[in-house]
Amino acid sequence: MDPEHVVLSVNAQAIKLLHGLIMGSGYFVLSLVAAFIAWGSSRRLLQRLRLDQPVMGLVSQVLCYAIVVRGLITSVGTMGVNVSAWVASLGLGGFALGCALRDAISNVLADALVLVYRPCRVAQRIRVAGFEGTVREINLRSTILEADGAQQLIPNQILCTNPVKVCVHYAQQGMTT
Repeated sequence: MDPEHVVLSVNAQAIKLLHGLIMGSGYFVLSLVAAFIAWGSSRRLLQRLRLDQPVMGLVSQVLCYAIVVRGLITSVGTMGVNVSAWVASLGLGGFALGCALRDAISNVLADALVLVYRPCRVAQRIRVAGFEGTVREINLRSTILEADGAQQLIPNQILCTNPVKVCVHYAQQGMTT
């Protein structure tokens, strides 16, 4: 093989690699910018809908992560890497993780359901699964009840799987229902 032909072939491969790296990096940077714009836009939209801060944070984060992962896969594919095997392994890996982390995933879904459906509100007195107290905070992982000066952290899954009794005080009548 002629040395001049080898040099031309190496140069062509280097240019192709450099082009893929520049284009892939550009796609990834664009996906980061798109994720940042989507995060801000989704926050503004969700504020107009008057959703709570934890719900806004959850929706915005899921949207941003989805955009960044899509941008990463696109950019790596543009760089010349075969991503079809990656996507297939992500699907199988997701299935395996879903089976292994079933309880953790059900907790995350329960957290989202509690934040969206709101079976109780802050400052309400509730009774659920043997726990009773005044709701002090509802966050992504748990609900904090306060009773007799002590705080109890109730996992949100308990709020989803058990009946919640909201105690209404009638100060005029001295009754609790």
